Amino acid sequence: MPDHEYPTPANAFDPDYLNQLAQHDEPVTAGEAVTGGFWRVAPLGEERYGLFRLWESPEHGDEPFGVLTDRDTALLAAAFLPLVDRARSFSVDPEDASGPVLYRDGRAVGRIRHSNPELTEALNLADGLARSPASIASFLEAAGAAALELAGRILVRRS
Repeated sequence: MPDHEYPTPANAFDPDYLNQLAQHDEPVTAGEAVTGGFWRVAPLGEERYGLFRLWESPEHGDEPFGVLTDRDTALLAAAFLPLVDRARSFSVDPEDASGPVLYRDGRAVGRIRHSNPELTEALNLADGLARSPASIASFLEAAGAAALELAGRILVRRS
């Protein structure tokens, strides 16, 4: 949490209306609505970096989603935050008689030796990353110049 209070930002919706909506259960899309979209990193001073939605800023009184002490970690969070609540493409059926089956969007795409939830989650995050140019840009920026230079050499040799 930040070490100071941010003012409540202006909202086009009446506070009474928003309070009335808050009395109901959120729709299944709420998680992705909160974390989806484009995130940016804004310096907050004293080696602190805030995560803000594209339209938010500390100058407008917006509270950051998170405050991190190094820019690289903030960039990684900005890259992956939109991906964590999106619908998952990959799943595994560990109960198949001939071994775990890997599915993508309900279609069998292969088998794996052992059911591995971490691999399935990594595939889902990678799938989301591949679909988001903004997330790719944040991820590449976090990787740094040395990693990008080497990746560029690898890609040239693969073509």
